[in-house]
Amino acid sequence: MTTEDIEHYKTKGWVVLKNAIPNDLLQIVKEEGLYLRKNYEKFSNTQLFFTKHITCASRYAERLGNCFTAPFIYDIVHKLLGDEVWLYIDQINYKLANDKFAFPPHYDNFYGGEQLKSGKVHSVNIGWVLDDFTDENGTIEVLDENEEWITLYPQTKDLVILNGQCVHRSGENKSNKERGFYCCMFTDEEIKSAGVFKIIGTDLEKEIDYYKGIKFSKPNLTKSLYNLI
Repeated sequence: MTTEDIEHYKTKGWVVLKNAIPNDLLQIVKEEGLYLRKNYEKFSNTQLFFTKHITCASRYAERLGNCFTAPFIYDIVHKLLGDEVWLYIDQINYKLANDKFAFPPHYDNFYGGEQLKSGKVHSVNIGWVLDDFTDENGTIEVLDENEEWITLYPQTKDLVILNGQCVHRSGENKSNKERGFYCCMFTDEEIKSAGVFKIIGTDLEKEIDYYKGIKFSKPNLTKSLYNLI
Protein backbone atom coordinates (compact mmCIF):
# COMPACT_ATOMS: atom_id res chain seq x y z
CA MET A 1 0.00 0.00 0.00
CA THR A 2 1.62 3.24 -1.15
CA THR A 3 1.62 6.68 0.43
CA GLU A 4 -0.68 7.81 -2.38
CA ASP A 5 -3.13 4.98 -1.59
CA ILE A 6 -3.21 5.96 2.07
CA GLU A 7 -3.77 9.62 1.23
CA HIS A 8 -6.59 8.72 -1.17
CA TYR A 9 -8.25 6.67 1.57
CA LYS A 10 -7.92 9.48 4.11
CA THR A 11 -9.28 12.08 1.69
CA LYS A 12 -12.01 10.11 -0.07
CA GLY A 13 -12.89 7.45 2.49
CA TRP A 14 -12.14 4.64 0.03
CA VAL A 15 -9.40 3.31 -2.23
CA VAL A 16 -8.94 0.40 -4.64
CA LEU A 17 -5.70 -1.60 -4.48
CA LYS A 18 -5.07 -3.37 -7.77
CA ASN A 19 -4.01 -7.02 -7.98
CA ALA A 20 -3.34 -7.20 -4.24
CA ILE A 21 -4.71 -10.64 -3.28
CA PRO A 22 -2.37 -13.68 -3.40
CA ASN A 23 -3.63 -16.41 -5.74
CA ASP A 24 -3.67 -19.16 -3.10
CA LEU A 25 -5.74 -17.13 -0.65
CA LEU A 26 -8.12 -16.00 -3.39
CA GLN A 27 -8.85 -19.63 -4.24
CA ILE A 28 -9.54 -20.49 -0.60
CA VAL A 29 -12.03 -17.64 -0.22
CA LYS A 30 -13.81 -18.53 -3.46
CA GLU A 31 -14.15 -22.19 -2.48
CA GLU A 32 -15.22 -21.60 1.11
CA GLY A 33 -17.35 -18.58 0.24
CA LEU A 34 -19.39 -20.36 -2.40
CA TYR A 35 -19.93 -23.32 -0.08
CA LEU A 36 -21.22 -21.07 2.71
CA ARG A 37 -23.47 -19.11 0.36
CA LYS A 38 -24.96 -22.20 -1.29
CA ASN A 39 -25.56 -23.82 2.10
CA TYR A 40 -26.83 -20.69 3.80
CA GLU A 41 -29.74 -22.46 5.51
CA LYS A 42 -27.27 -24.29 7.78
CA PHE A 43 -26.19 -20.99 9.31
CA SER A 44 -29.33 -18.85 8.93
CA ASN A 45 -30.26 -19.01 12.61
CA THR A 46 -27.15 -16.94 13.45
CA GLN A 47 -27.55 -14.38 10.66
CA LEU A 48 -29.39 -11.11 11.23
CA PHE A 49 -28.86 -8.99 8.15
CA PHE A 50 -28.52 -9.30 4.38
CA THR A 51 -30.30 -12.53 3.61
CA LYS A 52 -28.09 -15.33 2.29
CA HIS A 53 -24.84 -13.60 3.24
CA ILE A 54 -22.65 -15.04 5.99
CA THR A 55 -21.39 -12.84 8.83
CA CYS A 56 -18.47 -14.01 11.02
CA ALA A 57 -17.73 -16.41 8.17
CA SER A 58 -14.42 -17.72 9.48
CA ARG A 59 -16.26 -19.27 12.42
CA TYR A 60 -17.84 -21.69 9.95
CA ALA A 61 -14.83 -22.22 7.67
CA GLU A 62 -11.51 -22.53 9.45
CA ARG A 63 -9.46 -21.79 6.32
CA LEU A 64 -11.07 -18.35 6.08
CA GLY A 65 -9.38 -17.45 9.34
CA ASN A 66 -6.01 -17.63 7.57
CA CYS A 67 -7.37 -15.16 5.01
CA PHE A 68 -9.07 -12.77 7.45
CA THR A 69 -5.85 -12.49 9.46
CA ALA A 70 -3.31 -13.01 6.66
CA PRO A 71 0.04 -11.18 6.86
CA PHE A 72 -0.71 -8.92 3.87
CA ILE A 73 -4.01 -7.87 5.49
CA TYR A 74 -2.20 -7.27 8.78
CA ASP A 75 0.23 -4.91 7.05
CA ILE A 76 -2.50 -2.96 5.25
CA VAL A 77 -4.86 -2.52 8.16
CA HIS A 78 -2.10 -1.40 10.53
CA LYS A 79 -1.05 1.26 8.03
CA LEU A 80 -4.61 2.56 8.06
CA LEU A 81 -5.54 2.20 11.73
CA GLY A 82 -2.20 2.41 13.51
CA ASP A 83 -0.68 0.16 16.17
CA GLU A 84 -3.96 -0.73 17.92
CA VAL A 85 -6.15 -2.87 15.65
CA TRP A 86 -9.07 -5.09 16.67
CA LEU A 87 -10.80 -7.80 14.67
CA TYR A 88 -14.45 -7.02 14.01
CA ILE A 89 -16.19 -9.31 11.50
CA ASP A 90 -15.58 -11.06 8.22
CA GLN A 91 -18.53 -11.48 5.88
CA ILE A 92 -19.10 -13.46 2.68
CA ASN A 93 -21.22 -11.48 0.22
CA TYR A 94 -21.80 -13.79 -2.71
CA LYS A 95 -24.43 -12.87 -5.29
CA LEU A 96 -25.30 -15.94 -7.33
CA ALA A 97 -26.44 -15.83 -10.94
CA ASN A 98 -29.60 -13.76 -11.37
CA ASP A 99 -29.69 -13.19 -7.61
CA LYS A 100 -32.46 -10.73 -6.84
CA PHE A 101 -30.53 -9.01 -4.10
CA ALA A 102 -29.01 -5.54 -3.82
CA PHE A 103 -27.36 -3.52 -1.10
CA PRO A 104 -29.18 -0.18 -0.71
CA PRO A 105 -27.15 2.93 0.21
CA HIS A 106 -25.60 2.43 3.63
CA TYR A 107 -22.43 2.89 5.67
CA ASP A 108 -20.98 -0.03 7.61
CA ASN A 109 -20.81 1.72 10.98
CA PHE A 110 -24.61 2.03 10.99
CA TYR A 111 -24.84 -1.70 11.74
CA GLY A 112 -22.35 -1.72 14.58
CA GLY A 113 -24.23 -0.31 17.54
CA GLU A 114 -23.84 3.06 19.25
CA GLN A 115 -20.07 2.79 19.67
CA LEU A 116 -19.55 2.74 15.90
CA LYS A 117 -22.51 4.96 15.00
CA SER A 118 -20.89 7.75 17.01
CA GLY A 119 -18.14 7.98 14.38
CA LYS A 120 -15.48 8.16 17.08
CA VAL A 121 -14.20 4.67 16.30
CA HIS A 122 -12.20 4.28 13.09
CA SER A 123 -13.37 1.15 11.32
CA VAL A 124 -12.29 -0.12 7.93
CA ASN A 125 -13.71 -2.71 5.55
CA ILE A 126 -11.11 -4.44 3.37
CA GLY A 127 -13.17 -6.05 0.62
CA TRP A 128 -11.70 -8.88 -1.45
CA VAL A 129 -12.89 -8.84 -5.06
CA LEU A 130 -13.42 -12.50 -5.98
CA ASP A 131 -14.80 -11.92 -9.50
CA ASP A 132 -14.70 -9.00 -11.93
CA PHE A 133 -17.35 -6.41 -11.01
CA THR A 134 -19.54 -5.16 -13.87
CA ASP A 135 -22.74 -3.18 -14.34
CA GLU A 136 -24.54 -6.43 -15.12
CA ASN A 137 -23.53 -8.21 -11.90
CA GLY A 138 -24.15 -5.24 -9.64
CA THR A 139 -20.85 -3.45 -9.15
CA ILE A 140 -20.16 -1.19 -6.19
CA GLU A 141 -20.75 2.57 -6.04
CA VAL A 142 -19.46 5.06 -3.47
CA LEU A 143 -20.86 8.47 -2.56
CA ASP A 144 -18.26 11.24 -2.93
CA GLU A 145 -17.87 14.50 -1.03
CA ASN A 146 -20.13 16.25 -3.55
CA GLU A 147 -22.98 13.81 -2.91
CA GLU A 148 -22.45 12.21 -6.32
CA TRP A 149 -22.22 8.47 -6.94
CA ILE A 150 -18.94 7.09 -8.31
CA THR A 151 -19.11 3.68 -9.96
CA LEU A 152 -16.14 1.41 -9.32
CA TYR A 153 -15.20 -1.52 -11.54
CA PRO A 154 -12.73 -3.55 -9.46
CA GLN A 155 -11.36 -6.75 -10.96
CA THR A 156 -10.55 -10.16 -9.53
CA LYS A 157 -7.70 -9.96 -6.95
CA ASP A 158 -8.30 -6.24 -6.22
CA LEU A 159 -9.08 -4.90 -2.76
CA VAL A 160 -11.80 -2.29 -2.25
CA ILE A 161 -11.08 -0.53 1.03
CA LEU A 162 -13.90 1.46 2.65
CA ASN A 163 -13.96 3.64 5.74
CA GLY A 164 -16.82 2.65 8.04
CA GLN A 165 -18.46 6.03 7.40
CA CYS A 166 -18.25 5.76 3.59
CA VAL A 167 -21.71 5.49 2.03
CA HIS A 168 -21.87 2.83 -0.69
CA ARG A 169 -24.30 0.56 -2.52
CA SER A 170 -24.45 -2.24 -5.09
CA GLY A 171 -27.07 -3.60 -7.47
CA GLU A 172 -28.53 -7.00 -8.27
CA ASN A 173 -26.52 -9.64 -10.08
CA LYS A 174 -28.36 -9.97 -13.40
CA SER A 175 -25.60 -12.03 -15.04
CA ASN A 176 -25.40 -15.82 -15.40
CA LYS A 177 -22.34 -16.13 -13.12
CA GLU A 178 -21.74 -15.65 -9.42
CA ARG A 179 -20.10 -12.46 -8.16
CA GLY A 180 -18.20 -12.62 -4.87
CA PHE A 181 -16.99 -10.08 -2.30
CA TYR A 182 -15.32 -10.99 1.00
CA CYS A 183 -15.49 -8.21 3.59
CA CYS A 184 -12.87 -8.13 6.35
CA MET A 185 -13.62 -5.45 8.93
CA PHE A 186 -11.40 -4.00 11.64
CA THR A 187 -11.51 -1.22 14.24
CA ASP A 188 -8.97 0.88 16.11
CA GLU A 189 -10.48 0.04 19.49
CA GLU A 190 -12.36 -2.85 21.02
CA ILE A 191 -16.09 -2.89 20.29
CA LYS A 192 -17.54 -3.39 23.74
CA SER A 193 -21.22 -3.44 22.78
CA ALA A 194 -22.39 -4.33 19.31
CA GLY A 195 -26.01 -3.43 20.06
CA VAL A 196 -29.32 -5.23 19.85
CA PHE A 197 -31.15 -5.46 16.52
CA LYS A 198 -34.44 -6.87 15.30
CA ILE A 199 -34.13 -10.02 13.24
CA ILE A 200 -35.48 -9.39 9.75
CA GLY A 201 -39.01 -10.71 9.25
CA THR A 202 -39.68 -11.33 12.95
CA ASP A 203 -40.46 -9.48 16.17
CA LEU A 204 -37.42 -11.05 17.82
CA GLU A 205 -34.35 -9.15 18.96
CA LYS A 206 -30.80 -10.45 19.25
CA GLU A 207 -27.39 -9.00 20.00
CA ILE A 208 -25.03 -9.27 17.04
CA ASP A 209 -22.22 -11.66 17.89
CA TYR A 210 -19.13 -9.86 16.64
CA TYR A 211 -15.47 -10.60 17.31
CA LYS A 212 -15.33 -8.52 20.44
CA GLY A 213 -12.10 -8.75 22.39
CA ILE A 214 -9.60 -10.08 19.85
CA LYS A 215 -6.70 -7.75 19.18
CA PHE A 216 -5.00 -8.09 15.78
CA SER A 217 -1.56 -8.16 17.37
CA LYS A 218 -0.04 -10.65 14.95
CA PRO A 219 -1.00 -12.38 11.68
CA ASN A 220 -2.63 -15.81 11.38
CA LEU A 221 -5.01 -15.86 14.33
CA THR A 222 -7.06 -18.74 12.96
CA LYS A 223 -7.23 -20.72 16.20
CA SER A 224 -8.43 -17.70 18.16
CA LEU A 225 -11.30 -17.18 15.73
CA TYR A 226 -12.28 -20.81 15.36
CA ASN A 227 -12.43 -21.35 19.11
CA LEU A 228 -15.27 -18.81 19.28
CA ILE A 229 -17.74 -21.12 17.56
